Amino acid sequence: MREAISYLKKLIEACVESVKHTCLYLEALVLTDPNDMTDCISYSTKVQQKFIEHPEFLFWRGRILLYNGQLEMGKKHLKQALQIDPDSLKIQRYWKNLQKGDKLKQEAAELFAKSEIEQALANYEQCLLLDPLNNAFNMTILYNQACALAKVD
Repeated sequence: MREAISYLKKLIEACVESVKHTCLYLEALVLTDPNDMTDCISYSTKVQQKFIEHPEFLFWRGRILLYNGQLEMGKKHLKQALQIDPDSLKIQRYWKNLQKGDKLKQEAAELFAKSEIEQALANYEQCLLLDPLNNAFNMTILYNQACALAKVD
């Protein structure tokens, strides 16, 4: 992956206006270390003014912000991306999964409160499948899952 990042940096230097290569670079950074969004945040902030009207950039910037725990700002960027390109299936799917994850998490919390632990655990499990790269969200789900498992014992 490091080699891909190196090549993408060179491409971006040669094609400074390429939103496609910029987004590929952001994706590579995310995939390299989903636990550390420092480089992703830094780079996407640096080029934000140039690409802020591009739905693909907004999509990646939004995901990066979500992964960094900045939920409201991340969702704002994703909504903007959808407004600019409402036909993008990738952005639509991601937004629906994001909404589904929030709903499943809320339902699981309600089930847990009613001591319906098995169903709560099933909901938490579904949450984890929606976006394996979203460590900020998934850590919360794993904690909730551990609390539910502790209640079973």
